[in-house]
Amino acid sequence: MRILPIASWGLDRVVPPAGATISGTFVPGGTIVGCQIGSIHLDKSVYGDDAATFRPERWLEAEESQRRRMDCAFLAFSAGKRTCTGIHIAWLEIKKTLPLLLMNFEDVRDQFRISAVKYPPEILMHIRKRELADTANV
Repeated sequence: MRILPIASWGLDRVVPPAGATISGTFVPGGTIVGCQIGSIHLDKSVYGDDAATFRPERWLEAEESQRRRMDCAFLAFSAGKRTCTGIHIAWLEIKKTLPLLLMNFEDVRDQFRISAVKYPPEILMHIRKRELADTANV
């Protein structure tokens, strides 16, 4: 979710009437600004020189202050007033699904393509209509 976020565009924000200094640049009030989520997730000053590498152990190796910076910069569900309303359900699903996959399948980290989440591969299947019992007489 950090390397290839599902929603990689930034949500627009309006600069307050007095203006604001953003990354060292003054932006006048009323200006619409946004930041691409993917660029924040790959920020080397936050995630290290290997920011573009899928390496979950970075959270285990980091000091508490660095871990907080990484957590604050993780915007896959946006943040603040625009946080995804389904964030808690999504985290619950992730926390239940990942252990289930690891318990029942071999480690396929090298073969798994994270981009499959954003751009799912074509899945070929054969389907046929289910034969249902006549429920009118039940």
